[in-house]
Amino acid sequence: MAAVLAVACVFVGASGASALPSSVPLAASFSNLMPGDSASKTWRLVVPQEARVSQAVLNRTGTGVVDWRAQMCPTTGRPCVDLLKARVGTPVPAGTYELTVNLTVVELEQSETQSLEGRFTLVEAGGGELAHTGAQVWSAALASVLAAVVGILLVLVARRRHRDPDQPDLTEA
Repeated sequence: MAAVLAVACVFVGASGASALPSSVPLAASFSNLMPGDSASKTWRLVVPQEARVSQAVLNRTGTGVVDWRAQMCPTTGRPCVDLLKARVGTPVPAGTYELTVNLTVVELEQSETQSLEGRFTLVEAGGGELAHTGAQVWSAALASVLAAVVGILLVLVARRRHRDPDQPDLTEA
């Protein structure tokens, strides 16, 4: 019984957690574009709670002259987060975002490929750690085991009193 309660506590604790994504990958590659052409790629991202950027890395590859835009825009219409300018500490409100990378070609050879790759690590806005994901529920599991042991002891004491006819019945007045 105690083991069942302990295991149930672990699963209940784990299922109620909502951890932030540890990192947000960003990778877009464009080829066969001519001067004046534009291209974009979009992904959906859900940030379950207020966050901040704890690491931001972006690498652009390719020669030629191109204008890059990379933004996380909330689906609610709030202002976008410019990922090209995002630095450590940049706030990211909770919500659903469209992560979009845009490229406009100014000057480029016909067979050239342009790429933008990066990674943004998000952490809780209030601290430097990610949210607990249920892996650290030892105190709750221990409490459930102790409650089960106390329950077993109470059942044993009640059975012993029930069997002993010399024991006075405290329920009668």
